[in-house]
Amino acid sequence: MNKKQTDWITKTIEQIRNPYIPQSGPNWLGHTKGTQGFRIDEMLLKGATEEEMAKDLIEQGLSKRDINTAIKRVKKHIYHLRTPGEQERGHGLNLLLKEDVNGVWKFIGDNAENYYTKTTLAKASSNGEIPTREKIGKILGEIAPRGKEIDEEVLKSAIKITFALDGRKLRPDWWEVTKKNLDEWSKKG
Repeated sequence: MNKKQTDWITKTIEQIRNPYIPQSGPNWLGHTKGTQGFRIDEMLLKGATEEEMAKDLIEQGLSKRDINTAIKRVKKHIYHLRTPGEQERGHGLNLLLKEDVNGVWKFIGDNAENYYTKTTLAKASSNGEIPTREKIGKILGEIAPRGKEIDEEVLKSAIKITFALDGRKLRPDWWEVTKKNLDEWSKKG
């Protein structure tokens, strides 16, 4: 994961917590005001279906095409936002941008535990869990393609989001234990 992608993740989480839409210039993802990308990013903070976003682009005069072409543009932008940075100039926001059971796409960030996704939510044990080596490996595969090094805070946030989306609870001391486990696993190879 590159520095730019880490910044996008951090800035997206900040936007979810405290939305701010600039009156001019680029937004937090570098998309310029008055463009389709800027408008889609704005709608994703609130949540909208692909069709709702496409209709909005047409209404705003940002797409003069038919609805099907506008929907394709929305899908392409969502793909661009979710794809890792090394591939097709993506933003790598796949853990922060989710679609719910009603087809509503939304940036969810740390609010993942309050957002119902297509994943069936299971009851978490009262004590919570510690992430396994396999689970962390899977998460790293999603956020750090080809084994690139990532920031500790990005990994911590990704684990919290993943567990929340799975309807699983982390133990109160999970991060301290996980850091020790990561150190131990790195020594064993």
